[in-house]
Amino acid sequence: KPSTQDMTVPEHNETNGTAVPSAKDYNIKLQRKLSRKTEGASILICPVDFVRESSIVFLRLENAIELLGMLEIKLYSRFIVLLMGPEENEKQLLQVGRTMATILTDDICREFAYTSKDSQGILDMMDRFMQDTYVLPPSEWDPTIRIEPPSQYMSKEQRQAQVPAEKVGQFEEIDLTPHTDPNLIASKRPFYGLFVDIKNKLPFYASDFTDCASLQCIAATLYLYLVCLCSVVAFGGMLGTATNNYMATMECILSASLSGVVYALFSGQPLNILSATGPMLILERILKHMCSDYEYDFLEFRLWIGVWIFVLLFIFVIFNLSFLVKYITRFTEDCFASLVATIFIYDAIREIIKLRKTYPINYAPNNVLDYTCSCVNMTLTHTQTRLNNTNMIDYLLNATTLNGTLRSACEKANGSLIGPGCSTPTYHADIFFYSLILFLLTFFICMGLQEFRHSAFFPTKIRTILGDFSVLIAIVLMSGWDSYLHLGTPKLQVPNEFRPTLPHERGWLIPFFGKNPIWTIPIAIIPALIATILIFMDQQITAVIINRKEFKLKKKLGYHLDLFVLSITVLLQSILGLPWFVAATVLALTHVNALKIMSENTAPGEKTKI
Repeated sequence: KPSTQDMTVPEHNETNGTAVPSAKDYNIKLQRKLSRKTEGASILICPVDFVRESSIVFLRLENAIELLGMLEIKLYSRFIVLLMGPEENEKQLLQVGRTMATILTDDICREFAYTSKDSQGILDMMDRFMQDTYVLPPSEWDPTIRIEPPSQYMSKEQRQAQVPAEKVGQFEEIDLTPHTDPNLIASKRPFYGLFVDIKNKLPFYASDFTDCASLQCIAATLYLYLVCLCSVVAFGGMLGTATNNYMATMECILSASLSGVVYALFSGQPLNILSATGPMLILERILKHMCSDYEYDFLEFRLWIGVWIFVLLFIFVIFNLSFLVKYITRFTEDCFASLVATIFIYDAIREIIKLRKTYPINYAPNNVLDYTCSCVNMTLTHTQTRLNNTNMIDYLLNATTLNGTLRSACEKANGSLIGPGCSTPTYHADIFFYSLILFLLTFFICMGLQEFRHSAFFPTKIRTILGDFSVLIAIVLMSGWDSYLHLGTPKLQVPNEFRPTLPHERGWLIPFFGKNPIWTIPIAIIPALIATILIFMDQQITAVIINRKEFKLKKKLGYHLDLFVLSITVLLQSILGLPWFVAATVLALTHVNALKIMSENTAPGEKTKI
């Protein structure tokens, strides 16, 4: 019952003789902090002079409606609470109204309000609230003393467990298996899971292309392009070392392109990113050593391994064996994801440490360095051929120690390096420290722009754009700075011609027969079994992590379809002599994180939600 002095009369628009609040009457700033699904509750306090007893009416509308002028923000109202009593009880009515408002803000009590079937449910709601509420008498509270938290505190799940479900309906169950899919059943019907996945995929197939018209998708595409390219090129260098360049950077780039396009177009879960993984690199190295020891042709033997992998994965699809992923627990997922993330962090730090060996630091710069070194040919003449100063300077500008290129050239001439300066390194302290600065600045710029998204500076759209393009901005800035200073930091070497790394040793099509004995074909099934297990585990565990309910994916899953498409890509990669690519956990999570839409209506201090 406010006085006319304190009351502000908002401006209204007249529509059909009805007063309608204008847009500026609502609290727009507060409304931005609320979810679009938020519903309102109107609590009306009516102290009047024609009643003697207080009464309360609690209304729950079947369908939420917009009550114009009832709320300070434009919301649909679901509940109306009317408290009526004598004028002398105005303060008591006000306190009861505040209590009802507080009750409706509690999650558990709100479940009572939404699902109660009679007035007893509302009374139980009030009783439950009073049981779980801590009340401090005003005279007993000392504001100068910090109040300790309660010794026994029940979580939301514990409170739900104590509420009889039959009184208020069925509460939402806590899902302990977030990857459970109704299609993951041990069906005896061949191809049952594949047919169901295709059926679920078709209604959403067109939206896979139409949903990309978003600035966030463009940012995610550019970011993933850089991340995947760097990962593939780096892996190509390691694979080339492991396979004597039978498969290297160019083969990895082609494999990533082929498998990525096929998987993105036809798989059940295109959020997965196919890339090189550590277990597959180890397997390739073992296969190359085994073929070298037994003098088999590596690519032909590997081709038949790929054929057997295709057959085994196809058998998995026929008998719906992807249902086994429902036995993968959250503990297994977290262990696998943590292991992969730790490997990536370790590799990043290891590469920086390796630069210290390639570009060593001189901790005694005042000492005079001795680079005296001679190449002595003991077979032709017994005279020393001394390195001239011009060649030495040119070499020092392009090498680190005298044990690399120069030693190889000397050994080809049947000579040996002799002299006190043959092992003296060439120091490049500026390159190591500068690379370390680039490494740290790229990380901090990226993280800073990500956190800047939640700051109070600039409009929301600008903060969102900076957050979406944070990685791209960091890479472009640091790459431009590095290019401007010309300090000779190591760069990723990308081939400039589309041809195999060893064009004289192999082509783009690997022959099925001709170089290896015929009995190596059935023998290839043994390493194929090991490779199939690795591929199945890598692929399906990553898919389970991506398909968690916490990511709130809107489209159906497709474990069987994913495995079927992967088996085809493995066969194509084997025929073309390309490395086998499977789902990479870190890249897939990066893909999901780049596409997540976080709530913009989170209250200050509250964690943002997807």
